[in-house]
Amino acid sequence: MKCFFCHEALRDEKMVLFKTERFAVRFDSYPVAKGHLLIFPLRHVERLTDLTPGEWVELRGVMRRAEEALEERFHPDGMNWGVNQGEAAGQTVPHLHIHLIPRYRGDVPDPRGGVRRILPGVGSFRRGSGNPSAYPVPRPLYEYSHRVEVIIQYNNLRETVSEGCQRCVVLTIYKVLLLLLTEYDGLRYDSEKLLLEKGANLFY
Repeated sequence: MKCFFCHEALRDEKMVLFKTERFAVRFDSYPVAKGHLLIFPLRHVERLTDLTPGEWVELRGVMRRAEEALEERFHPDGMNWGVNQGEAAGQTVPHLHIHLIPRYRGDVPDPRGGVRRILPGVGSFRRGSGNPSAYPVPRPLYEYSHRVEVIIQYNNLRETVSEGCQRCVVLTIYKVLLLLLTEYDGLRYDSEKLLLEKGANLFY
């Protein structure tokens, strides 16, 4: 099968923004935003790290020129740069191409996280977010401070709760805390012992 970027990408001149000695910049045929650009080397390479030192030097200027052209023509409020490298990462054409996607205020309800949101539900920077299986080491326990705050508040106000109700609430929160601390495999084997030794003083 012919490579799109080697044989087809430059045929439609209306889609080509500009071309240099080693690179070309064109509009994406299936844009996700107004002004979505593709930057690609004229030489067939699959990976960003396959570029030669000379290509790297030229690429810097090409990227800046593409960015400036977008700003002048479309006036975006921000931009996302992205490279899909490998089939598992979404690369469908095995020729290096860099996406430059203009972003506009209000184009999504919450833009925080940006390219981190390629995996649904784990891109936010808010505490407690992220992909549990992706952490190279267990997250420190202070990361859970916001989650146990309600338990500390309960501890301060427990005198206002009847003894029977208090025991019920304590048991429930105890179980929830245990569950939260066992979210990550690195903590799974220590969390129950930790709670048995340290957790009781939160309540009594």
